[in-house]
Amino acid sequence: TVLELGSGVGFTGLAICKTCNPKTYIFSDYHHCVLKQLRENIHLNGFTLEPETVSAAQADGQGQEAEGQKYQQPQLIVAELDWGSATEKQLLGLQADVVLAADVVYDPEVTLSLIGMLQKFSTLRADRKPEVYIALTVRNPDTHQLFQAGLDKAGIRWQILPAHSNRILLHDAQPNLIILQLFV
Repeated sequence: TVLELGSGVGFTGLAICKTCNPKTYIFSDYHHCVLKQLRENIHLNGFTLEPETVSAAQADGQGQEAEGQKYQQPQLIVAELDWGSATEKQLLGLQADVVLAADVVYDPEVTLSLIGMLQKFSTLRADRKPEVYIALTVRNPDTHQLFQAGLDKAGIRWQILPAHSNRILLHDAQPNLIILQLFV
């Protein structure tokens, strides 16, 4: 299960669902207008959300292009998630194996809420912690430093992942884009 924090309009999640086909992908955000637009974008891209998904018995082969085809669309869920008030019980219920966030480190107040929520992941499951990746653009060095210092203070270790060697990715042209792996 992949949990995306701050999904916004869903660009990152839709790209992942179309190219990587995870078993379950949870888009999350907080504002009701953002969640509404996110749901619409998911539908526009040919996906069905979990509450609207029919059971395998009801589907009986519907939606498959050919008999015996093994492709299965990911189970997609849109969740309202307030970083400032998310409980450990709520996060545990999401059962995330991988946690992703892209372009969410832009405001000091939001950044501190994000760190607080990430810290809760460290106490959820002693047996297996989720893998956590944050992609961020350094627009304001002070906000970026606040994020790194906040991670350190919260006891969340991190490392910058090396840039991909192919020159076809957008981040190759943007030196301020950083991908962090966090160890919660």
